[in-house]
Amino acid sequence: MEDNTIQKTLNDLSKKIWHIYVLNPEEEGIKFIISLLDDNLTLIGTGKHEFYESLEEFIMNLKKDQKESEQIDFKIIDEWYSCVKVTDETFIVYGTLWVIEKDYLEKDVYIEMDTRFTIVYKVTGDIIRLIHVHHSIPNFDQMKDEYYPKTIAEKAQEALAMAHEFKQKSEKDLMTGLYNRHFFEVHIKEMLETVSHGYFYIFDLDNFKQVNDIFGHIRGDEILIHFSEILTKVFINDAIIGRLGGDEFAVFEYGNQSKEDVENKAKKVLELCSSSNACSIGISKLENNLETFQSLYKQSDYALYYSKRNNKGSFSWF
Repeated sequence: MEDNTIQKTLNDLSKKIWHIYVLNPEEEGIKFIISLLDDNLTLIGTGKHEFYESLEEFIMNLKKDQKESEQIDFKIIDEWYSCVKVTDETFIVYGTLWVIEKDYLEKDVYIEMDTRFTIVYKVTGDIIRLIHVHHSIPNFDQMKDEYYPKTIAEKAQEALAMAHEFKQKSEKDLMTGLYNRHFFEVHIKEMLETVSHGYFYIFDLDNFKQVNDIFGHIRGDEILIHFSEILTKVFINDAIIGRLGGDEFAVFEYGNQSKEDVENKAKKVLELCSSSNACSIGISKLENNLETFQSLYKQSDYALYYSKRNNKGSFSWF
């Protein structure tokens, strides 16, 4: 097989392996995974105990792993895979897998894993053997540009402050610092019980997938962080700002203001983000106390779809 064909095959195979392991770990799927593993497999996982130096050792611990996770149903929020050739027979597939519990909105505490992984394959003719896996979760305590998580460790001495900070972090998207989808929705639902005026914006970065494909996910992450900074700069007061997932963001403004003020803010966002990656915007207005989070979201999402279909890089009202 040509290298491009092998690389696509290994990317697809890696995706299939993770989907079986995370979403559908039934006996037939697990047997398929085991059939690919080399006898001298090595695996380094996220747990302190997860360092396996043989296929036999991995299989022995696999049953414990399945037992521990059998009461948890996951869904995959985002994933990407990339394959590089190392030698004539050796290929590495690396990427990320963002997994969250199903029905997480109904839970106060839920499991979410943003996993980085590396898989090493040996390809001999038509035979594919998986010889090494390494997967890990980023250190929650580690700050930007910090090689060791010393900042949070120092704060840990202040017990009450640390407890408050942990509560805040549980509500935030780890990359951007904005509210994650769950707590964005929670805070808006609370706000709708008391306010009668407001505007709901949804933002979607245009052609973001192409940026990732052409320039890589590091550049994509930089754009997401930059866009979150734009939102916090434009929406300073009386606003709840969140990242809904991927390249979709949202803002709920609960102050009473004019339509012109709202449109000026939308124009300001479009102006500031045009240098890195254009975006499209959908806006809806809170008309009465009967509005719900779901109705506002659907209205703004409909307006966003209109913008993206008719004139990307613009805003539309519901």
